[in-house]
Amino acid sequence: MPPRIERKVPKAGEVFEGTFAKKKYRLKVIQLSDGIAYELDRCIFKTPTAAAKSITKFEVNGWRFWHMKRE
Repeated sequence: MPPRIERKVPKAGEVFEGTFAKKKYRLKVIQLSDGIAYELDRCIFKTPTAAAKSITKFEVNGWRFWHMKRE
């Protein structure tokens, strides 16, 4: 098994973008009382993967689907 990649935890307010079926989506990192979460179209997800799966309707790696929005 390959070594696990350690990713930095996103900060509240950061925005990620993803594209699926020629449609763009924006995922915003939000702060909750028990940690961070991800907001997509007014729905709250615990992980970027769960948010991406809600769009694609199949298994997907959320860290690969979403890309940091550069301002």
